[in-house]
Parts: sequence; C-alpha cells; structure tokens
Amino acid sequence: MLARLLVATACLVHSIHSFAPYARHIVHSHSAIISVATAYAMPEQLSEWGCDATLWDGMPPGSHRDLERYVREGLEDLARNRIATMREIVVFVDDDPGAAWEQVTWDKAVQAWETLEAEKSAAELAKAKAEKKAKAKEAREAAEAAKAQQHGL
Repeated sequence: MLARLLVATACLVHSIHSFAPYARHIVHSHSAIISVATAYAMPEQLSEWGCDATLWDGMPPGSHRDLERYVREGLEDLARNRIATMREIVVFVDDDPGAAWEQVTWDKAVQAWETLEAEKSAAELAKAKAEKKAKAKEAREAAEAAKAQQHGL
C-alpha cells in the first residue's frame, strides 16, 4: 500500500511539475504528500528508546515530527519523555491497539490523561501540605514540652 502511494505520488509530482504556472502551488502540495508518505516510517532509534510500531501508529502526526527531530538532533531524554507520555495517553484511547490515529479520539484521550495528571498533582500537593502541617505541629508540641519542662524545674 505504501509503495503504491509513493509511486502514485512520484507520478503525480512529475506530471504536475511540468506545468510551470502552477509550480508554486505544487511545491506546497509535494511537501505535504511527502510528509504524509514518510509519516508512517518510524526511525529505528526510537525502538531503542522505548517506542514500538503500535505506539507509533497510535500517535498524532505532531508527535511523529517531534520524535523524528529528537532522533536527528540526538535528544534522547526528550524522546524518552515524549514516548512515556504518549504511552500514558494511549491507555485512554478506546480504539483497538494499532488502530489508525484519529483527532477526536486522541483529544478525548489527552483530556482524560490531563484530568488524571491534575488529580495526581492535587493529591501530591495535599500530601505535601499535610506532611508540612504535621511537621509544624510536631515542632510546636516539642517546643511547648521543652518550655513546660524548663518551667517545671
């Protein structure tokens, strides 16, 4: 299927480029067609960094571009972080694993993931606040006990 798409694209681009008045429009179309055709090929480096074909196919095109750039620029930490985030978001996608990416489905999954992350953040903040409050109470009680002991002597 991909090979047919590439051959058709090459024929289309070749025939279109022969018409000079439309060259400006064609260059834009050509780059869009090429980016669609290359969007399906996952860079090999990503598999070493934790991405697999199923995850790759379930990601939005913007993530593909970012990850491809991270590979080109050798930004492994950014790539691993993005892959981890994508893996977390994909859990919220209701489609079968490996299903074609869809904007509406992805947006719902991102929203669910963001809600969960906000809840986790709020829980961590509440826990830190409770620990700080308990520590302050403990210090206050220790100070009061020390003061009471001094007055008792």
